[in-house]
Amino acid sequence: MTMPQLPSNILLATYRMAFESMSQGFCLLEKVATAAGAPSDFRYLLTNHAFEEQSGLLQVVGKTLRQVLPAVEDSIMAQFEAVALTAQPVKFEGYITSLDRWMEVQVFPITDQVPTPIGVLFTNVTPRKKDQDALRQSEEKYRTLFNSIDEAYVFCQILTDPAGQPLDYRFLEMNPAFERLTGLTIENVLDQTARQAVPGLEDSWIDTYGRVALQGETVRFERRVVALNRWYDVYAGPVGERGSGLFAVVFKDITERKRQQTHQDLLADISEAIADQGDTQEIMSIVGQKLRAVFPISSFSIWQIQSDVDEAYRGLWWSQDQLLPPEKANLLAFFSPDTIRRLRQGENIVIADTQTDAQAHAPAFHALGIGSYLGLPSSREASWKSMLAFFSPVAYDWQPDQVALLTDVMNRLLPRLERVQAEEALRASQARLSAVFESLPIGVAEVDTNGRLVLANREMQRFAPTGIVPARDPERQDRWWAYHPDGRRLVPDEYPGTRALRGERVVPGLEMLYTPEEGPAIWTRVVAVPIREDEGGMTGIVVLITDISELKQAEEALKEAGRRKDEFLAMLAHELRNPLASIRLGIGLLSWTDETDPVHQQTVRLINGQVNHLVRLVDELLDVGRISRGKILLKPERVELGALVSEAIEAIRPQYAALHKQLHLTDSPFPLFIHADSARILQVVTNLLANGLRYTGPQGQVWVNLTAQNGEAMVRVADNGIGLAQDQLEAIFELFVQVDTSLARSQGGLGLGLTLVKRLVEKHGGRVEAFSPGLGQGSEFVICLPLLEEAPKDRSSQVTTASAKPASQRILVIDDNQGLVFLLAQTLRQRGYQVHTCHSGREGLQAAEELRPGVILCDIGMPELDGYETCRVIRQQPWGQEVVLIAITGYGEEEDKQRAKQAGFDAHLVKPIDLQALISLLEELPARE
Repeated sequence: MTMPQLPSNILLATYRMAFESMSQGFCLLEKVATAAGAPSDFRYLLTNHAFEEQSGLLQVVGKTLRQVLPAVEDSIMAQFEAVALTAQPVKFEGYITSLDRWMEVQVFPITDQVPTPIGVLFTNVTPRKKDQDALRQSEEKYRTLFNSIDEAYVFCQILTDPAGQPLDYRFLEMNPAFERLTGLTIENVLDQTARQAVPGLEDSWIDTYGRVALQGETVRFERRVVALNRWYDVYAGPVGERGSGLFAVVFKDITERKRQQTHQDLLADISEAIADQGDTQEIMSIVGQKLRAVFPISSFSIWQIQSDVDEAYRGLWWSQDQLLPPEKANLLAFFSPDTIRRLRQGENIVIADTQTDAQAHAPAFHALGIGSYLGLPSSREASWKSMLAFFSPVAYDWQPDQVALLTDVMNRLLPRLERVQAEEALRASQARLSAVFESLPIGVAEVDTNGRLVLANREMQRFAPTGIVPARDPERQDRWWAYHPDGRRLVPDEYPGTRALRGERVVPGLEMLYTPEEGPAIWTRVVAVPIREDEGGMTGIVVLITDISELKQAEEALKEAGRRKDEFLAMLAHELRNPLASIRLGIGLLSWTDETDPVHQQTVRLINGQVNHLVRLVDELLDVGRISRGKILLKPERVELGALVSEAIEAIRPQYAALHKQLHLTDSPFPLFIHADSARILQVVTNLLANGLRYTGPQGQVWVNLTAQNGEAMVRVADNGIGLAQDQLEAIFELFVQVDTSLARSQGGLGLGLTLVKRLVEKHGGRVEAFSPGLGQGSEFVICLPLLEEAPKDRSSQVTTASAKPASQRILVIDDNQGLVFLLAQTLRQRGYQVHTCHSGREGLQAAEELRPGVILCDIGMPELDGYETCRVIRQQPWGQEVVLIAITGYGEEEDKQRAKQAGFDAHLVKPIDLQALISLLEELPARE
């Protein structure tokens, strides 16, 4: 493009117009010569219209720069001089102090000759600089605020996939608070993506910021960053145009608030859940489940410890897997001594890893599968007596806030458990008291001042079914009877309840007869005492009613037993005096007659019979005593009952014949084998036959019948005697009971025979019953004994024969009873024996040494040297082994016989000695020389 050639005047006018119309100020300067050493200066040759506006200087043409601006900066003058002298343009911006303006300046040479005039183009940029300064100051202010605020600020850019879906975001800028609130450093995070900076960051953060950056949403929310273990209150908004992907986030750390809120919510939840629970183990389970949702614990338990030992004892516990912790733990096996010391001082023990922490003994915890441990001594006690222990199967870093929370849980849990335990103990105590109260065999009631029962046990309701004490219950007063000692019947105002309501203490009470609506009358003892307040006022009474019917019956039974005892003693005196009188008279008669006199022989028989009677009386008394004390010893064997009954009948038949009474036997068609002591069964049958003999009249008859029924052998003994009343059918078997008739008195007896029958039969596993149509109509006694199923061997094979023994032997009698020794010696001499006598054990030893007898009859109860010791000494002698030693004693119990046998005796005879038994024994003994 070629510009047209214009006339110079047109060009000049054009340049002039452009020069004057431009917005920049312009001036043409020439260097002014100055004296040597004087500062340089320039003269204004030309200015444009904008010069005055931009510089604020007026009418400067022709003047020097220093004249116009005496305080012009040397640096500016130096710039101007450099261009004038070098012809090289410069451009600068700066603050012109002398003008008080910011200027943007271009200085250029006009010619190539130096010093050349210079042109200066300049623009007043003071407004712009002020705006920039204001902006910079504002930026600095906001930057200071940005860097000093507590909230974190983050400027980010969202990153998307090709489909425009958010994948991540990049950190572009953040303030220092970011580091403090996240624990991340700006250096490591800047220009990094969120997933790089926080591995495992939840997708919800990226989704939320994607909506902010891409859709222009502004959001406010609270959320937890699990990887950082922190909660944040977040405000996020878009930056720039929609779709730019830029967004800013302001957030603050609310972890502590959330922790406190979580803790308070958990505490409130636990408190509410256990508030109404009345079972301690259920409370532990509830707390354990709720703590398990927050902490990685597998169990927790309460431990008690005594101050003087290093052992802890487990109390209540909870376990996720229901594994029961040990009941007792030695602290030294689990903890170091220093740890135990701190525990005793009430310090919490926090062990994150039981296998590496020096506080713990790793093997003990490892054996129980415990990875971490937290022990909280109860701070409610002056000294450590209890501790709440939490166990985790894995190592776990317990945080201080968690320890504080669990301490709060403990401080709420322990009081609740103590209260529940106290309530449980109270309920148990009340239940025990209620059980005792209800099971008391006496009626107990609390009664108000109106006579109404406030509280009563079951027994009391039996006596006061209407709920009113008898004295205040007009409809039931006639059911209660009480008497004054003088025999006068008491009126209701004198009853114990009425008296107690007047303030009296009726103790030990009053015996009253109560007649219930159904059943027999009941004897009671009624006690009543007033209940008084501390001030002395009466609020009611306590009434106790005891059923003493059994006591009354026992009293009657005691009276009856006393009566029977008196009768028995009278009968015993009678029974003893009769034979003794006969014996005394007989002895006197013997002294007046000789042995050839028939009266002499008859008297001897009479005395012998009376002595036998006395022996039977004593034997009966001893047998009753033995059975009562369980001392009777049976020697059971297989026996045939019919043979025993026949033997008893044949033995007593002469007594029946002497009294002209009939005795009949109906035997069983087959043998009746039983397992029994033949001597005792013989005694039972003999007693029944003697009973029939005693209680039948002159034409008396007794029938004995043997049968078998339902596996039992039965002996029926019936008579046509005096009979029994219905109330005597059971009592007749009791001690000392006799039918009180003149016939019974005349026949004698102590009333022990039937007692012996009943007890001996029962010891054989059998039973005995009495039957009678009534008085004067006879009676029947039935004995039932268990039958044996197997038959015995031939009885003939069981018979043994005794070889004849020589009768002539030397006998030594040792007894301190000289009368007995004399009579016994005379009797034996009459039988052809050579008899020597001594009256003490020592004399007997000497005599035995000299005489060498074949038989020694030795008493047991002798002074100095008793019979047992005498026997032992004799047996120790060389000749003592061949001597036959027979104990003669009044001690007839089974243990006495065993003791005699152990001492060395060959036989044992009980005084009074049965002469026939003694003679038979002597005849059966082998000869001794």
